[in-house]
Amino acid sequence: MPPGTDARVRLARLDAELSHDVDSLDRLAAELAELHARWPPSRAEVVMAATWLHAWYTGLETGLERIARLVDETVPGGASWHAELVAQLRVDVPGVRPAVIPADAAVDLTELRKFRHFFRNAYLVDFDPVRIQAMVSRLLRCHGPIREGLDALLIHARAVAVTLAG
Repeated sequence: MPPGTDARVRLARLDAELSHDVDSLDRLAAELAELHARWPPSRAEVVMAATWLHAWYTGLETGLERIARLVDETVPGGASWHAELVAQLRVDVPGVRPAVIPADAAVDLTELRKFRHFFRNAYLVDFDPVRIQAMVSRLLRCHGPIREGLDALLIHARAVAVTLAG
């Protein structure tokens, strides 16, 4: 195999998989933005919004884990790995990758992660429309800057792949 082949394969996988993740995040954010624009929703729409919030955060975390695995080659472990993953990807690693998560999105992501944990453990819960609206607002506030960080990483990865291809 030519030099850099393993890195090119990892970068190609990252490009394909993360591009799919980003498309899914965009679709969920668009659905939530549409629902948010016509708030207050029905009870069923509140549950749907909660489900989309959960799916968006889970999708983001999946994408961040891909980056950690394929680019950083290290994924946090232990009880606090979810928070550590976000912290890891807030850092610019010169010569490896740009920061993916903007610092000003960290608080919103912490609250969205807490909500996702609550959602996963909520069995017989009536979701509070006010709380769901606040979570949707958080997601809509941080989606754009996070999307920009993911796009910057994809641009960087594609440039590196071209360089490795010679």
